[in-house]
Amino acid sequence: MTEQELAKLLRIDEDRIKKVENKLQVFDAELKIINATFWLNEIDIEFWRCSFKESILFLPKENDIYKNAIVKAKILFYDCSFETFFLARGCCFEKDLRCMVCDFLGKVDFCETEFQGKVDFQSSVFKNEARFVSTKFQAKTLDKKNIENNFRETKFEERVGFDGAEFSGRVCFAIAVFKNEARFVSTKFQADDIYQESTENDFWEAQFWGDTIFDSLEFIGKTSFLMTKFLKNVFWNHVSFCQVSFRKTIFESSSVWQGVAFKKNVKFDSVYFGKEALFRSTLTRENRERFTTFQKVEFQNVVFREANFSKVEFIGDAIFNGVVFKDLINFHKNNFKKKYKFSRQYFWGDYLILWNTFQQRTHFFQMHFWKSAKYRTQVFAIQI
Repeated sequence: MTEQELAKLLRIDEDRIKKVENKLQVFDAELKIINATFWLNEIDIEFWRCSFKESILFLPKENDIYKNAIVKAKILFYDCSFETFFLARGCCFEKDLRCMVCDFLGKVDFCETEFQGKVDFQSSVFKNEARFVSTKFQAKTLDKKNIENNFRETKFEERVGFDGAEFSGRVCFAIAVFKNEARFVSTKFQADDIYQESTENDFWEAQFWGDTIFDSLEFIGKTSFLMTKFLKNVFWNHVSFCQVSFRKTIFESSSVWQGVAFKKNVKFDSVYFGKEALFRSTLTRENRERFTTFQKVEFQNVVFREANFSKVEFIGDAIFNGVVFKDLINFHKNNFKKKYKFSRQYFWGDYLILWNTFQQRTHFFQMHFWKSAKYRTQVFAIQI
């Protein structure tokens, strides 16, 4: 496609277009209606500082006009604004789609979309609802540097949903801001732990201002919540972590952990729980009780306002070191299968340990109580 042909299709001046090798670049243009069939062309096109006044539409893969319609264009939008609807529901993008430093003023719909190439929304702002429901992010990890699905520094000002989405490669939400409800229900984080120094699921310094839901999902690779802030309620229900880190994470409101499985070692380091932290069991669809389980856990310099660990299973060592319990702390019907260690603990509120089983060594060092502490019906296989 030549510059002249592109100018005619987009109805803009030819001097707004440059061709660099095989790339067509559009600069500082105000665009209106773009025919949805335009994106089916096998071109490499970039839009720089452009304003789109009308809705952006991509043809669904299955439609009444074209069978198996594939978006073959490799697309970059940089510092662009989209003033109305951005619709890509049910589309298939064969190549990379990058929308960097862009403003989405209207609703954005990527539901049931297939991304075969990489996706990059870095530093973009979604001012309206964004939907990535049942979206398939299919690009797989090929190298250490380039993240396959990049939402770094992205801002979601309204609700955003990733329900049923599938991430085959790594995903980065570092420094992202979720100002309203964020939903990750039945989401699949499938990137495996290939490179030791990389993080497959990165939420470093992300901020969640609204309620956050993680439900019925599994994180296959390494997951980081380093310095992540949850300002409202966060729900973890039927979540499975293979390898996860919570360091300097802040939970300003309540956090509920139901039927969560920590399959490998997990460390809560310098974490702050501003309200209730509830670790408990839940019922599966088969009406079976599913317990929250720790393979091996260490709570280091953690502050709990109020914590409840009722019926939690500690399969490996459980270490609480330098932890502050400001209000009620409850261990009820727990099963500690290996070493259980309390060291340098500070209990400002009531403390209950009721009907628990300690199967191996148990250590209590430098315990400080300001209120009542109750112990009842403890079973120790070995006491030291």
